Amino acid sequence: MTRQDSCLLIPATAAMLSTRARWAGRGTMRALAVVALLATSFGLSDVAVAGAAPTGPVAGKVACSTSKTYTVVSGDYWFGIAKKVAVTSAALLAANAATTATPLYPGGVLCLPENATAPTTVPGTGTPTTIPTGGATTTTPTGTTIPPVVSIASFPVQGPCWFTDTWAAARSGGRKHEGVDVIAKSGQFVYAVVDGTLTRQSFDQPGGLSGNAWWLTAPDGSYYFYAHLSAFAPDLGVGTKVVAGQVIGYVGATGNAAASHLHFEVHPAGMGGAPINPTPTVKAVDGCKKYDPPPQPSGSVPPAPAASTTTIAGATTATTVPAPPTNSTPSPGGLWQFLSPVTAFDTAWTGTRVKAGAVTTIRLDNLKGVIPTTGGVMVRITTRGAASGGYLVAHACDAPPPFTASLTFPSSGGVVGTTVVEVVDGAFCLMSNVSAGVKIEIIAQRSTSGVGLVPIRAIRGLDTRTTTRLRRGAAAGVDLGRAGVTADTQAVSATITIVDPSGTGTLSFGVCNQGLWSVPISGESIQSFSIAMRVNSSGWCITTSVDTDVVVDITGLWQGTAGSPAPVDPVRAFDSRTTGVQVGTDPVPVQIAGIGQVPAGATTALVAISTVSGGNPGIVFAMPCDEARSEGAVAAMVARKVVSAVVPARLSGGVVCIAALRPVDVIVDVVAAA
Repeated sequence: MTRQDSCLLIPATAAMLSTRARWAGRGTMRALAVVALLATSFGLSDVAVAGAAPTGPVAGKVACSTSKTYTVVSGDYWFGIAKKVAVTSAALLAANAATTATPLYPGGVLCLPENATAPTTVPGTGTPTTIPTGGATTTTPTGTTIPPVVSIASFPVQGPCWFTDTWAAARSGGRKHEGVDVIAKSGQFVYAVVDGTLTRQSFDQPGGLSGNAWWLTAPDGSYYFYAHLSAFAPDLGVGTKVVAGQVIGYVGATGNAAASHLHFEVHPAGMGGAPINPTPTVKAVDGCKKYDPPPQPSGSVPPAPAASTTTIAGATTATTVPAPPTNSTPSPGGLWQFLSPVTAFDTAWTGTRVKAGAVTTIRLDNLKGVIPTTGGVMVRITTRGAASGGYLVAHACDAPPPFTASLTFPSSGGVVGTTVVEVVDGAFCLMSNVSAGVKIEIIAQRSTSGVGLVPIRAIRGLDTRTTTRLRRGAAAGVDLGRAGVTADTQAVSATITIVDPSGTGTLSFGVCNQGLWSVPISGESIQSFSIAMRVNSSGWCITTSVDTDVVVDITGLWQGTAGSPAPVDPVRAFDSRTTGVQVGTDPVPVQIAGIGQVPAGATTALVAISTVSGGNPGIVFAMPCDEARSEGAVAAMVARKVVSAVVPARLSGGVVCIAALRPVDVIVDVVAAA
């Protein structure tokens, strides 16, 4: 019997609630707030609905596999309960063999995972509840809830900022807003509101809601939840003690947020994890006009999470925060400017997957930090929950979808990749050949200032198979120095391969001591994807939630101003399936320059390499034909699967050579060239 089979279920007989709120406002800042308030949601299903509660075990008439249970109260929803008991919503759903569509009924009993922290008192049951109220306590009759008065010592965000009361505002899927959204520029400081301990941390991941987030717990058991951070302050981790006013992170828009802001929640002690309206609490210490950070325990404010800085207007002492790109540049430019990732599209916002064969327009001219007239963008694409294996194409909207693939993916599981696409009239288009969940993040744009691409001889920056296998929760550094990373390097292209993981889980990757980007580990023996990611002097770190080996091959440096590839209409340069001869250890020359829109004199290109593997895994190399095979690979083959990776390519005489350790069918599509 599986764990799912042995748990209690809530019957799914009530129709789903679905309420959507529309907001209107004036001014640029208010417009950003509107977007953030609409887009930010923290539940994964309906709130608890009225009706007869189940009176006993419903699924299989058996008990839970653990002794931990939770009794549903009015207003509960799946994600909110998961937060109360300190587990992931996925784990809670799995423990109850439920989905996000399964309704909840007050009085119903849920099974909790073994590692859950069950609330000691559930409103409406058991002994009377004692609730702190401004230093004193009030004991209420069973089931009665009196919102406590909660005081904080510091405002959570550095000014300038603004906020309004949106407590319990409707969210899609019947969810309700459980916090206050403090609207502020990306990169402004986020402060600890009380003395306490950082007890939990989450990282941005595909399809996630809260993005980079902290849980701060006070000595009395109250805790405060911070979501959507662009990055975490350095040298902090779970278990770190902080003081009120200490910088713990930076405002951002990670997770399910379309504009930069801090989502802030207050969970008083004695409430069983339930939140209260935090608006009166933050209003009492309103710090939106306080631009200077308070004195820090270290004696100085932490460094900004990016190299470029700007000064906040009105500050008596200049305080620096990351400078986002402005929207004032009238020219698309010819260089690449890397951004804090901006979510442009996510089917999780609407709950509706892209339809098979349908073309979706992705608008960019309303995104903060994206130049409206940019001629091209680099995008990070994440797919999940596909109806079957398929492929996705990103292309200019003034032409039909080309016969190429920007990303291939299997059924159900999540896949991530990076590509570039031409932007026409502030938008580009997307087509998937099967129904799938898709998230699109903008990570770089064409601009008059920025960097070019330097494809390098692929260098192995990390291979835990030759050192020490990466253990769950441990971290490993990537050797960027071997690849020639310098102070003017904005980003690095790399191929990441996960080898023989102990199970399914999460791999987190990015700039050390800052917000890491997370991808799911499928549990297969080999999983590979390509990325382009910003870098600074802190270097790159990698950690996982399961034991695994990890290989990182660095393929290109985004630095200098030469060799800046411009997007082209994707064009197929090579397909071994049409020749009947697979690619093997002998290099196969592939003509790149002069095909389609690729300039005849091109020396640099971004190519999408797709492998169609038989029963054996392996790796693929790309290099100038007059060079020996490189140390690092550009793509890894997965047995009986199609895998694609967009990678830099150096051309010699307009040609690149492809080779593989084992025979494999290889497809090469060109997406950009210089």
